[in-house]
Parts: sequence; structure tokens; C-alpha cells
Amino acid sequence: MKTFFARYCGNPPGSGTPYESWKERDLQVLADIVRGITLWHTTREKDEPAQLECDWARLEELTEGWTPVLTPYGRGILTHQNCD
Repeated sequence: MKTFFARYCGNPPGSGTPYESWKERDLQVLADIVRGITLWHTTREKDEPAQLECDWARLEELTEGWTPVLTPYGRGILTHQNCD
């Protein structure tokens, strides 16, 4: 994720930044990165690996260090250290 967001030099797409909107290819790359993150979905019956998915319904919240995701448990946020 750090490498992905580094291409924006600390200014990910959004109002008032040099990148006004997210490019479709960039969103696909981000979706692939997020999908590659495994978490364990635990129920009373079993534990099984599951993947995160980008929550495109909340695209306006997406920024460096804050990625809206869908989990087996519902809506969530994927965070990572933001060095800015």
C-alpha cells in the first residue's frame, strides 16, 4: 500500500489536489492489493480465511492511510502508517 500511495507524492486524488479523481486502473491495482490481504473469519462452527474487498460505495472516503473495505463482518476501514 505504501508503494501504491507513494505515486501521488502525499496528495492522493480528491478535491483541491493535483489529482482530481481516481483513475480506473489505479482503483483496480488498489482492489488487487486489498484483495490480497487475508483475515480470519471466525464463527462458532469454524474458522476460515477470507479476503477484504474495497468498498466502492464509500470511494469519497478513500485517502492515503484510510481505505474503506468490506469484510465478512461488515463494513470496515483498512489503515496503514501514513508517514506524512
